[in-house]
Amino acid sequence: MVPVPGLNEFVMLIFVALCVFGAGKLPAIATAMGKALWKLHHRAASSAPAPASLAADQEQEEEEDDEEDEDAPPPGGPQE
Repeated sequence: MVPVPGLNEFVMLIFVALCVFGAGKLPAIATAMGKALWKLHHRAASSAPAPASLAADQEQEEEEDDEEDEDAPPPGGPQE
């Protein structure tokens, strides 16, 4: 059974974050994380499909990756 983190672990985590990022950055980091989690939650909860532009961008990236693979030399180097 995995132990559940309690108040002591939470306080230690906040202390380490304070030491690493500093007092000035913590509110901005917390805000950014909150917004990201909010967006993730609402995207996961929505039943709407991905926007067409996002799907088109992903297809274009895959095509570019395929083109780069065709132009690349073989892994063993050029063969004569």
